[in-house]
Amino acid sequence: THRLLMASERELRRLLPGEPDLVDQLLLTRRLLDESLTPASENRLLAPNSETFKRYLKFALGSLRDEHLRIFFTDDAMRLLGEDNYTSRSPSHVSITLRAMMARAMELGATGMVLAHNHPSGLIRPSIDDIKLTRSIMETGKALGVRLIDHFVIANMAVRSILPECAK
Repeated sequence: THRLLMASERELRRLLPGEPDLVDQLLLTRRLLDESLTPASENRLLAPNSETFKRYLKFALGSLRDEHLRIFFTDDAMRLLGEDNYTSRSPSHVSITLRAMMARAMELGATGMVLAHNHPSGLIRPSIDDIKLTRSIMETGKALGVRLIDHFVIANMAVRSILPECAK
């Protein structure tokens, strides 16, 4: 059912050709779930280790076929300033430069970032590239006053922090 909820409108219409009302209901249900779980409401505090936030990540990223990266920008009080979503339409990587990521943080006046990306392969373990990128973000962010609060991998509806591997 989760894959059905996450399917694009085009995919739903193809899968359910004689059920336009059902497709409309599925799309409405998805929108309502997304709105209820989204941490991006004004002046809302971001709690990256909360079960609510992790449920949001599972819902938003858990069954996507292409790799996506979500970046949540916060201030010192952990108020959410913005949420950006990136994809390369590839099952194995997302292309975003460190420069673009930090430029967006500066534009928003962010002092913290939480990253989350999915592994469509289903493997929850962070790759060597994931760990290298996370370390680079930490170092660059430190120099610019933007702390990496956490970086999560989502796979098969499970969520795992990369930060412990980055400390090794």
